[in-house]
Parts: sequence; structure tokens; C-alpha cells
Amino acid sequence: MIASSLDLSARADLDWLADLIGDAQQAVPSVEWLIVGALARDLHLSYAHGIRIDRVTTDTDLALAITDWTEFADVRGALLRSGNFLADRRVEHKLVHRNQRALDVVPFGDIEDRSGVIAWPPSGAMTMSVVGYREALAGSITLRLRERQTRIVSIAGLVILKFIAWSERHRTVPGKDAYDLQLILTHYLDAGNLQRLYESHADLIDADFDYPLVSARLAGRDASALLHRHGDQSQSVRRQLHSILETEVDPAGPRVLIGQSGAHDAERFRMQLVAFQQGLAEE
Repeated sequence: MIASSLDLSARADLDWLADLIGDAQQAVPSVEWLIVGALARDLHLSYAHGIRIDRVTTDTDLALAITDWTEFADVRGALLRSGNFLADRRVEHKLVHRNQRALDVVPFGDIEDRSGVIAWPPSGAMTMSVVGYREALAGSITLRLRERQTRIVSIAGLVILKFIAWSERHRTVPGKDAYDLQLILTHYLDAGNLQRLYESHADLIDADFDYPLVSARLAGRDASALLHRHGDQSQSVRRQLHSILETEVDPAGPRVLIGQSGAHDAERFRMQLVAFQQGLAEE
């Protein structure tokens, strides 16, 4: 069974996050905050399972489902009025918490267009893809901190968001999402999923057992299960993932994601992507 919670309440080094979440919840009690992005990666891998990450983040990405931009303005205003958050003068959705941690507030939901893109008011010139966020929220798990709890994207949901984020911004932010994907697919079993392999996915264990490839394939299966269970747009998300993978697993293809990942063995990472694609095709 996939874990329904991540208990990091004993981690004193996450007191800053408990304070940030507590201040956000107190300012806007009606909002269900969802931790996404690099911090979710760090919490799942480094804090929970001691997996080494070369680039630990100092920023917090919190997503929230909203109905319109007026609601977003109300949420942002409540955060600022609380006195615990300061505005970033350059970017409206960026704030700074009283503990000096940067906060990105990522809205999604009814403000999206048909392709899953939001356009920031008033001009709409700045756009951002939030494809997969609805599914990520629906398949999220509880994060337990000191005296606080919130929602965090599951590690399978994080893989989905990372593939889509890479496809959207790999030209402007090369390497960031590709590195994360290689790291997560390689260590997916290590991140609390090894026992599940033996209990629920024993068909992946054979004489030719290859740990990194099985790790990536189980990640694909879990991503497929999440999309199957959650979201009206899940088939669209699945098609987008397959489109990304078709190009990247082609031995004669450009291998942009593979090149940006920093993987020591490019062909080995390509085979992990093949394994993930296989898992994604399995119900």
C-alpha cells in the first residue's frame, strides 16, 4: 500500500517550515496548501530517507486551488496583512516569510485555460503551465511537522510534475528538472517503496533484477495509478508524458533531458526512462 502520510514531526531542522506553514494557515484558514517543487523533493528524499541531494533548496513552493484571480488576490492580501510575510516587489506570487525563507505561491484550478496554462493579471503576459496540479492535489498525502500538518505532493505526483515542468522550461532553466528526475527515478525504491515492491509488485523481481530499472518502472506504475484514480484531465496528462518520453527514449533522438540530467551513464538513464514509460503504460 502506498503511504498516505509523511511524518517528519521529529525533525527539529524543519521547525522553520512548521512556522511558515502555521503562519500561512493562520492567515488563510480556508486554504488547503500543497507543498510542491524542490522542497517536496527534499522532504521525500533527503529528510525522510537520507538520500543525498547535491542542490538542496532554500525556497518553498506552495500551490493552492482557486476559482478566480480575485480569490488569489484575497489570499495574497491576507498573507501580507498577517505581518509574517513581505511582498517581493518584482514578482506578485513571490513572498518572503519572517524567517527569511522565500515563498512561491502557485495558483491553479478554474483560472487555467484549456491547455492548463495560467496567465498572470493584469496583462496576462507572464504565463505558467500548471498541468498535473489538479491530479497532484487529488493524490497528495499528509505531511506531519511539529504541531502542524499540511498536504504534500506524493513522490509519484512529483515525478509527473517534474516531467511536465521540464518540458515547459528546459530551454530557460536547463538541468534543474532533469537532475531531479534522474535522482528520483534512481532512488524511488529507496524512498519508502522497497517493501511495496516485494508485497505488491513481485512480478518485477526476477533473475535479471536491475535495481535502478525496477525503481524507475515502479515509479511509472505509481504515476499511472495516480492518474487512473484522480482527475478529469488525467488522460491529457498521460498523453503529454508519453509525448515527452517518446522523444527521449529514442536511441537516435536528441536526448535533451538525458544530457541535462548530469547522469554519468547516459544510456543507463535512457533505459530508466524506458522502464518508467513501461510502468506508465501498465494499470
